[in-house]
Amino acid sequence: MTPAWIAVDGGFATRPCTVIDISEGGARLRVEDPQFVKPQFQLKFDRTSPGRACKVAWKKGDVIGIKFV
Repeated sequence: MTPAWIAVDGGFATRPCTVIDISEGGARLRVEDPQFVKPQFQLKFDRTSPGRACKVAWKKGDVIGIKFV
């Protein structure tokens, strides 16, 4: 598991998350606040990186599945 950040609204708002697993096309994330996660966001592996554009594919409790776009 890898720590990462979810960035929304142009990167001004970020929340920590944990990457449970990742593939070429997407990932599974554990998030503290699923309500914060918008349908599209940037997944960052460090706070200064531009991140990767993502779309939410599914949510189940505090785990979300994303697709890279």
